[in-house]
Amino acid sequence: MYLNQRGLKAFLIGEISLSSSIVPYTLKVLKSHVEVTFHPPIAEGTWSDIEKLGDEVTQELEQRKSPNCLIDLAPLSYMGSSLVAVLVRIWKEVKSNDGRMVIVVSHPVVEETLTLAGLDKIWNLYPEMNSACRALGVPLPDANTTHSNSGRSKVLIGVVLLAVIILGISFFLLNQQ
Repeated sequence: MYLNQRGLKAFLIGEISLSSSIVPYTLKVLKSHVEVTFHPPIAEGTWSDIEKLGDEVTQELEQRKSPNCLIDLAPLSYMGSSLVAVLVRIWKEVKSNDGRMVIVVSHPVVEETLTLAGLDKIWNLYPEMNSACRALGVPLPDANTTHSNSGRSKVLIGVVLLAVIILGISFFLLNQQ
């Protein structure tokens, strides 16, 4: 667990080992929403691995009154039927609790897969993260990072400047003796 840019508790799970293979994805649990990013090697995961991933996401969504979920498929250039099935499962959990789900899709093959399955008619698809965040009504990732980093940068610059001044005064005093 860590504190995100806004000081809210969140979990971040990177590549985790499920069964015998690694199914890479990132799950961010934020106060405003749950964000799942799928990375390319997920296409090589077994059905049971992908199903476990779905279990983890739906368990988190079950704990919310009105779950908002952002699915980021932008890193993918291919999406198989097992991943489509997990997305449907996640959507059913979101829908059953009056939540909202948006999906970021940038690759034409992934978008075509969703379109052929007719899922573009029931899900909101967006070409990039910022428009998906706006549609879901959650904070933009870039805005939080920029604001948070600028404050840290000022503090770091101040500390470095203070250290340089103290060292300069110390050397000056040592040379005077």
